[in-house]
Parts: sequence; C-alpha cells; structure tokens
Amino acid sequence: MQTHNLIRKNPRGNAANSPSYIAVLAGVCLLGTLAPHVASAGLDGNSARVLPPQSHAYGRSYGQWSEAWFLWCFSLPTTHNPIFDTADIGTGQSGPVWFISGNFTGTPVVRQGTVPAGTALFFPIVNFWADNTDCSNGQIISDGNSVDVLRQILKGNVDQARNLSCTVDGVAVSGLTDGIHTPFRAQSSSPEGFSYQLPAHDNLLNFLGASCWTGSTDEPLQVSAAVYHPVADGIYIMLSPLTPGNHTIHCSGQIGTFVEDFTYHITV
Repeated sequence: MQTHNLIRKNPRGNAANSPSYIAVLAGVCLLGTLAPHVASAGLDGNSARVLPPQSHAYGRSYGQWSEAWFLWCFSLPTTHNPIFDTADIGTGQSGPVWFISGNFTGTPVVRQGTVPAGTALFFPIVNFWADNTDCSNGQIISDGNSVDVLRQILKGNVDQARNLSCTVDGVAVSGLTDGIHTPFRAQSSSPEGFSYQLPAHDNLLNFLGASCWTGSTDEPLQVSAAVYHPVADGIYIMLSPLTPGNHTIHCSGQIGTFVEDFTYHITV
C-alpha cells in the first residue's frame, strides 16, 4: 500500500488486496459548453464567484470535474507538470475550465500565472485517489480490490480533513468546516472508476515508486477502469471566471500531520 499527501512517500505494496493510492492535498484541460448557474449558497462575499457544489458548472458535476482534474494530473510527465513546478500554469489546459494544484512536499508554495479571460478554475483543497495499479517482480499487476473497498479507503482519509480554508482576494469561502460536514466534498462519479492515461516515461506512478509502469515506446500507457477501478474523494472549489486584472487565491488544509498551503497570484 502507498499513501501520499501530495506527496508523502511510503513503500509501495506488492501483495494482492493492498491498493495503491495517493492523497493529493490542495490541488486547475477540458471541454464544456454550458454556462454555469451562479448562486450564493451562503458563501459570504464570494457568492458571485464560487459555484455551489450542487451546480453542474459547464455541464459537469463537482464529482465529474474531480475525475477531470485527475486526468489532467496524470496526463503530464513530472518533468513538465505545474504540480512539480516544472511547467507553467497553462500546461495541459484547454477549454473554459483550468485546474490548479498544491504540491507534493507539504511545504507552502507560491505561484504566479496568467489565465485567459472567461476561464473558470477548479481545484481541490484536499483530495485522495485510489486504484489497483501495482508492480510485482517488475511486472504490472492489479491488486484486485473492488470499487467499494477503494472508496472506503478514501473515505477514511478524507473524513480526517481539518483546518480547511480558502480565500479569494482576501474573502473567505464559507462552508469549509471539516472533511465530514463540508458541502464541498465530492466523490468521483463513474460507477466502476475512471480510466486515465500516463506518459510512457517520468509519469506520476513512476514518481511514486512503480517503475514497472514505463512504456517501451513513447505511446501513453492506459489505466483501465475495468481493471484498476481508479476512484477519488476530496474537497473541491469551482471558481467562476475572475474579472480582468490581478487576483490572489490562498488555500490550506490538513490531514494527519501533513499540511498543504498554496497561494496563486493570477493575472487575467
């Protein structure tokens, strides 16, 4: 088993029923055509900026956008990835929603970037992913856990989330209580898990110690939902497009002893 808080590294398990999973604390690609309905949802001064968790912003639920966030995260090599500070904020982004993230060290991070006008931002404050990807004797294997087992693992971690906060231009998002009571918690929505692609080299699984997940060519590697059942659980924010100018987003959260703290200075 392997747990990570964007990222805290532990040895990877090779036994069956020992799932691999990652906690991504903090955590903006994708296409959508429907304009979001913006409602206050009791979000203090951010009522015109934070889209409610029950909304289907740009045609997707929070749970569906959480899957999209992970597809973006997995799709980029660690050598060219904003999460690793090896690429700028626009890398891998497309469409009306971009993603931002924290980092893998648990130390505060401050970033700058330019976002096109009319672009929404989606990001986790704390989130976890679990699937059955693993290695045994240098070969790719599946740990064989069910979706229900993987979701229970995630639940046990996200339930512990505390000290959650997010401010946009100094205005706090309300409702960020804890992992159990916040309305901003969302689970990935695909019943059997979501499929994703990995670069053939320098991918996230390699970083986590799964060296067998490396391609012999440059073709992307496929992680199939039918075999590996990737699922996710976390606390997310969807911001409607920021006005032209300069903005600051600051978020933090804690699970166990791991604290995520990230700040973005964004120019629109």
